[in-house]
Amino acid sequence: MITGKTSIYTQDITFIRTNQVALGDPRLAKQVKALVDYGYNVTILAWDRELEQKPLEILEGALIKNFRLKAPSGKLRIIFYYPIFWIWVLLNTFLMRLYVIHACNLDAGVIGYFCKKLSICQKFVFDIFDGFALPMATMNFIELWLPTKVFEYQGYGKPIICISGGEAARYVESTKSGLIVKPNNARGFAEAIIRIYKDEKLAAEFGYKWLAACFREFESSNNRWAHVRSFFFDNP
Repeated sequence: MITGKTSIYTQDITFIRTNQVALGDPRLAKQVKALVDYGYNVTILAWDRELEQKPLEILEGALIKNFRLKAPSGKLRIIFYYPIFWIWVLLNTFLMRLYVIHACNLDAGVIGYFCKKLSICQKFVFDIFDGFALPMATMNFIELWLPTKVFEYQGYGKPIICISGGEAARYVESTKSGLIVKPNNARGFAEAIIRIYKDEKLAAEFGYKWLAACFREFESSNNRWAHVRSFFFDNP
């Protein structure tokens, strides 16, 4: 609770999520319940990309406001939809003086950060999971798919467990940024989770190896561009 000198900020806490909030999500439900029980007013601003939720819902005493805009999850063109969601978040928070804004993952963290800069909230909490499990169906067109969420977790140096035999698995393997598990292998998936959980050094190495691969590719790209530039502009 806010104690001490008088503050312009309220007792309100807002969670920002860029996907629909499943009413059975135990992690979020526990966080919300603890805060509500402690006397905070909690609101969840979520993005219903599949138009499956009602505009307003209740989770453990917290109000869920769903931004109902259908969007292509997992595809690169999703980046053109994010500014619309961010504007919606601003419209729902701009005149408020929130105690805390809690954002999970980078796509929600961007607008949370700007809310803090605009003094919409007193505190900004950025949350990201310790690892990323990527389950992929075994259909042909799915195996050609490489979700953008992979790059986000790689950028933060987080290990990836890829349950796929397609493009995503090849990418994770080539960048040495995680473990590969064949589809429909529940035992292998469980063993991968335990291995990463118990071996913190290995989990950290997955992040470092991707960053090293990223820098190598960046340097290689610069060298190729320098060669092209020299060919066209430096030769008489």
